[in-house]
Amino acid sequence: MNEVIDQYCPNLKAYLAANPEIDKMIKTDDGTYYCFPFIRGGDTLLTSMGLMIRGDWLTELGLEVPETIEEWETVLTAFKEQKGATAPFTYQYASGGLTNNNPFAYAFGVTRNFYIDDSGKIVYGAVQEGYKEYLQLMNKWMKAGLIDLDLITLTGDQVAAKITNGTAGASFAYCGSGLGNWTSAGQATDPNYVLVAAPYPTTEKGATPEMGQRDNNYIGTGSAITTSCENVELAARLLDYAYSEEGSMLFNFGEEGTSYTMSGDKAIFTDEVLNNPEGLSMAHALSNYIRAHYNGPFIQREDYAEQYYVLDTQKEALQIWSNTNMANHVVPPVTATADESKEMATYMADIEKYRDQQTIGFINGTISFDEWDNYVETINGMGLDKVLEIQNAALGRYNSR
Repeated sequence: MNEVIDQYCPNLKAYLAANPEIDKMIKTDDGTYYCFPFIRGGDTLLTSMGLMIRGDWLTELGLEVPETIEEWETVLTAFKEQKGATAPFTYQYASGGLTNNNPFAYAFGVTRNFYIDDSGKIVYGAVQEGYKEYLQLMNKWMKAGLIDLDLITLTGDQVAAKITNGTAGASFAYCGSGLGNWTSAGQATDPNYVLVAAPYPTTEKGATPEMGQRDNNYIGTGSAITTSCENVELAARLLDYAYSEEGSMLFNFGEEGTSYTMSGDKAIFTDEVLNNPEGLSMAHALSNYIRAHYNGPFIQREDYAEQYYVLDTQKEALQIWSNTNMANHVVPPVTATADESKEMATYMADIEKYRDQQTIGFINGTISFDEWDNYVETINGMGLDKVLEIQNAALGRYNSR
């Protein structure tokens, strides 16, 4: 792969030379490149989900956008008692991407998976004391009717229906498929319907959220050339085109004069995309001109995302959700050896299954918190220490690249 890049990929090679932190992310510990990467080309592209709440309800009830856990409890209680919401807070718990980044777990300084703690080491959130505090909060809110009683089994369509028909007043979702789509759906039946972003919550008023959803610039996806390829040079040059300025414009904006025009040095989408004459959504209209593959081998541009999120509330949401210290806690794309990866997979399959079963029990009250110490001991006994040893060794190698 390194020889292929050196010989046939001047654009990718130049980009990585100019961006050493990203270069560090996409190669192995021995310096080998292993794919043509999908790269998020700016900080505003690293956060895509967060809390959203009925802004029109807040105004009607004289409430502010909640920032702390205490304020969230006050708001959700008001939604239940004064707006008749039977599921004040709801979200698609079964979506791993969402639950791995649960905002109320973040409020207690943990996630259910791996993260970097204040000492610089990788730890497993689901056995930390903060995770217990998060579960106790969910259990309390479940008993009080502040979160959806059907939380564990909800589909995306069910969540969408509840947040747009007044059954729920707040949710946790993506900026596009959640805040954007739900706003349009809600306003179709209620012109006063407003969804606004809420920051990742804290336990202390005025504190910057320590944790929140944030990706690495490189998230581990891309393309590779197989050993059976009959023309490696042609394949490599084709893939390398995406990392040129011309390729970047094509992959992000499409065809100049049709899907976008230039205003100075800025690409502006045309009505063909923004107000498609055939009634296509922006994403579908763009698919006629760009790769139509969100995580393809190219560099995603911030100015693309600025226009893709058409609502002011979406643009504001990305700024609000990005205001955390999560950059200090995201595990970078470390590389375990093949043997280490197999060993970790063996342990983690059982650990995650047990974690998820017990988590549900703690939340819905079928398991007493008197069992917490036993839960932690059980996970530790499943090989967690060995997994953390492998993870931290890989982190040490990554930091030494």
